Order: sequence, then C-alpha cells, then structure tokens
Amino acid sequence: MKYSSVNNTPEKFQYKIVNIVASVDIGFKINLSEIYSIVENTEYDPEFYHALKYRIMNPKSTILVNKNGKIIICGVKTLEEILASRDKFFIDLARMGYNPTNTKIKIENLVFCCDTKKPINLLKFSGNNHFQYNPKKFRGVVFKNIEPKFTATIFQSGKFNVTGLCDFDNIPIAIEIIEKILGYYEII
Repeated sequence: MKYSSVNNTPEKFQYKIVNIVASVDIGFKINLSEIYSIVENTEYDPEFYHALKYRIMNPKSTILVNKNGKIIICGVKTLEEILASRDKFFIDLARMGYNPTNTKIKIENLVFCCDTKKPINLLKFSGNNHFQYNPKKFRGVVFKNIEPKFTATIFQSGKFNVTGLCDFDNIPIAIEIIEKILGYYEII
C-alpha cells in the first residue's frame, strides 16, 4: 500500500504525517571522522554527540550516522523521501569506497496530526486514570495506548497529535481508537 503525507480517505478525521523516523543497519562499521572530513553538509562533534549528522536539502531530512553502521533518517514525511534520503547518503558512501548492501528500512516512529474541527472540553478527562491532564503543567490531555502502541496528545482546539506508531497500517486504527474515546466522553 502506498502512503503519502496527507490521506485522502473519507475517514471522519483526516490526518497529516508530520514526521517519520526510520532506520537502516548497513551491517558494517563506518569511520565518522573520515566522512566528516570529506562529505559536505555534515556535522560531527563526538564530545557533544556520538553520531554524525548528515543534512540533506532535497528532500529536507537529517540522517544520524552511528559508527556501528546504523543510520537514523529523520524529518521526512513519506516513504519516497526516506528512500531518496537513504540513496543520497549511500551515493556519498560509495564515493568513499563503502558498499552498503543492507538497504532494509525499518520505521521507528510515525508522527501525525488530526483535527476534529470541534473544540474539546478537556475537563471531561479529569480524574480518569487512563489520561494524563494537568492544565497547570501542560495544556493537552495525554493518552497512551497499549496495542497498537502509541501516545496521543489531545488539545482543546480539537486537534490531536499521535506519535509512536511503527506501521502505516496502524494509523487508521489509532484514529478509530481516539474517535471512540472522544465519542465515549461525548466530546464529538
């Protein structure tokens, strides 16, 4: 199934993917100092942060490169952007004599947002152990789901953000769970 950053399904709440974090373990160690000295758009200060940062302008993304060969791709919104970012990094690695053969991508985290288009009375969540709500510290209600595992933050404006999913197929399931919660509390 092909996914884009905005869904076009007739679901009650339309979602927009705002960030995907993915990883690739290329299976061998990498000399981060060498990459930093040769490749442009990199940052590396091992005393401050252990990974090399490889920045890409198109698609706009950042790849965190670990010396053990695991790379983390951040800031993308589609699978196509993940592939393009990975491939650009692999081209630079190939120019340096590395030959990445393991190209399997693992989704580590999906972040998306929705809008109910209605204000939500967050006080209805007060006193319920399934929700964290302390308006003096944070103006949103936090809900943690077990299966599929995700965290939703619900705001008075009617918007909510979901983070922690590792599978695109779980996006409609998470939306349905939140929709049921809001319906149960007679919020929507």
